[in-house]
Amino acid sequence: MNLNAYRDLILGWARDRNLIEGSSPERQLDKLFEENGEYAGSSARHYVPTKRDEMLLKMQDGLGDVFVVVCIMAAQLGYRDWE
Repeated sequence: MNLNAYRDLILGWARDRNLIEGSSPERQLDKLFEENGEYAGSSARHYVPTKRDEMLLKMQDGLGDVFVVVCIMAAQLGYRDWE
């Protein structure tokens, strides 16, 4: 699956939960900082050479969370160049 397909699924999920119209870009920015902090923290806290695969999974999860927030924020701001 490519990023556009993921984006479409994310936006459908967000619309179902009223996160685009029912939230604000400012709230999403707060959420972006929160998710980015969790991503950065997970990579720093969980680095153990023998548990590299576990760390990579946590990093992938964190980047996915950041991508979700960015997609929602872009939709709220009316950004359409990527569609």
